Amino acid sequence: MKKITTLVLTTVFFICLATNCDSNDEINLKQEEIIVLNKTELVISQNQTWNLTYMSGGFLGVDQNYNSDIIKWTFDANNSILIITNDDPRNSNYNGLKEGRYQYQIHKLKDETYLFIENSEYGAFILDKNSLLINQNKTITGTISDGFIYKFIK
Repeated sequence: MKKITTLVLTTVFFICLATNCDSNDEINLKQEEIIVLNKTELVISQNQTWNLTYMSGGFLGVDQNYNSDIIKWTFDANNSILIITNDDPRNSNYNGLKEGRYQYQIHKLKDETYLFIENSEYGAFILDKNSLLINQNKTITGTISDGFIYKFIK
């Protein structure tokens, strides 16, 4: 009898778990609400370079400071290209994206702005006059707990 009860409870648990997931309809509805910012609504102006100064988070709890001018992200807004240069002599795996050129887009959903790199969501995007914050824990579909937070200055 105990085995049958355990089997029934396990089955009910997995049914509840499967029906509790987001449906594709909900995700599609959210995607329809997303505004892709065009060149007249640019959040980043032409060829702004940002210096990574701090990165934290991830599964292992990375907490890393960087000197200015070591890792640079330059946003070419006219061509939607992100150019990353990395002069970090440590060659760490926790420097974020590898050095190179990437296509990017900025999407806005309600009051939040999100950065997409190579058609993949990279994180919430907060920009003011002299600082840029990318928070990978905030996504269009909700929050996660093991993303990274990147802080940049001009």
